[in-house]
Amino acid sequence: NVFWLLETEDETHNAVLRRTIDGGTSFSIINVPTALQIDLISGIVISPYDENKVFLTVDGYNPNVKVYETTNGSTPIASNVTWTNLSSNQLPNVPVTCLAYESSADNSIYIGTEIGMYYYNSVIARWIPFNNGMPVCRVSDLYINYSSLKIIAATYGRGIFTSDFYGTCTSSVSLGGSQSGNLTFSA
Repeated sequence: NVFWLLETEDETHNAVLRRTIDGGTSFSIINVPTALQIDLISGIVISPYDENKVFLTVDGYNPNVKVYETTNGSTPIASNVTWTNLSSNQLPNVPVTCLAYESSADNSIYIGTEIGMYYYNSVIARWIPFNNGMPVCRVSDLYINYSSLKIIAATYGRGIFTSDFYGTCTSSVSLGGSQSGNLTFSA
């Protein structure tokens, strides 16, 4: 019964975020952080497993005003919705154009920017460049294909790229046999 609606511009040229908690019978305006009122919201994603968890991305050049999260998005009083800025100083000061939420226990999100993709989850709690062979380019849209366990990035002028989901490197590797000389290993 919880739905969100994003009006990219109202009569004052600000983004307006509306939410219904009664299946669309009535909509309330959701307060957004003051910093968001001067830039356009470029994307919104609601967790399919937790209607309280909502992420917003921002299309603008304000430093550290890129990605926001709420964990009380379905609270009955719209003015009580609070936002946490996930941007930190780890993201470049470029517009964030889109986002995708990977349904996992660690709240993984991918964002597309003017210069590529970035990845974040609540366990590592930081942004990681996630280009995996994709050239530096504008990412226009992101899609998660759960049947193939891939993230798909549509770019501006450079095609469509696919990648496996983010994963950490193997923590230990056992090497056996007899070896001699200079050996170099990297992960």
